[in-house]
Amino acid sequence: MALTDLLWACPVCGRDRGLQADGRRAFACDGCHTTFRRDRDARIRATRADGSTEVASAAAWVDRLPALDSLMPRPEEAAAAAGAGEAGATVRTARVRSRQATKTDVVRGDSGYLNRIEIFDRDAPGRLELTTDALVYRPGAAGSEGPDGSHGSDPAVGPDAGENVEAARTWGLGQLTAVQASSRTLQIKVRDRPLVSFRFEDDSVFLWELLLQEVLRRYYRRAGRGEIAEFQPRIVTEEGT
Repeated sequence: MALTDLLWACPVCGRDRGLQADGRRAFACDGCHTTFRRDRDARIRATRADGSTEVASAAAWVDRLPALDSLMPRPEEAAAAAGAGEAGATVRTARVRSRQATKTDVVRGDSGYLNRIEIFDRDAPGRLELTTDALVYRPGAAGSEGPDGSHGSDPAVGPDAGENVEAARTWGLGQLTAVQASSRTLQIKVRDRPLVSFRFEDDSVFLWELLLQEVLRRYYRRAGRGEIAEFQPRIVTEEGT
């Protein structure tokens, strides 16, 4: 995992998205000017602006990141968004490249069938928005609007695989059936629809997984659907539903 995926904010001053590349293997905070680089034994070395250094495990640095609650909209913001007919209050947005599974293929080995894997279409640039009620994807180099000037969001999920998508797509949180992150991508599964994958251009996939999981937990509580026990291979509550 890239250092900026792990440290989505500066663990010294708390600046969100503060770490910027500073050479080939170092990242410097544009707020407090602390520089971070990987050290021996999977640890991370921080060099502060005054020259002092500190080496700690990755987990120890992550523990110093701002709490997720600090990124969540205030209750009055969520209420205002609901009153305006919007798809929830915005939690976070990021530039992404999106791909959608178009089919599955069989993987075979010497012993025969091993597994099935998804085959994806070409990725496309856009902007992903997480709200308190939905995920919204707007295609285009900067997440632009559709050709008619509208976002054209489909509350269901968007078009079937293979269609030329021009308008935004909205996935209601209640429709998500699985959430899974790799070192580079976040994948979501929507009920009765193909798998969708997002690769983040300027944000942390680690943070997005945490935020989406937390927003889903809160959504399930509000909807009276219970506590989520796991998110993949499918979302399951403690009641087993």
